[in-house]
Amino acid sequence: RELYVYRMQPLSVQETYETVSISPNPADDFIQVENDALVGLPYQIFDATGVLVKEGTLDNPTILLDENMSGVYFLMVQDDAKIFSSRFVRR
Repeated sequence: RELYVYRMQPLSVQETYETVSISPNPADDFIQVENDALVGLPYQIFDATGVLVKEGTLDNPTILLDENMSGVYFLMVQDDAKIFSSRFVRR
């Protein structure tokens, strides 16, 4: 018997990360994304442990925060070429 080992690698994975500014930080009821070019793109908000707590589409630059959210969170917005991210605190 012969054993063959194949090492699979993706053909092309090229993700570029870029920081996006948000305000206010710390936030109370909402955060404002300071890049109008991201409107219309999907977003995700993760807590400090990496659990997805909210997702949607940026219909406008403002994201309303759920009442039960408090602590440190990470916003991620992705287009075809880049992943935009930012850290924020919800009081």
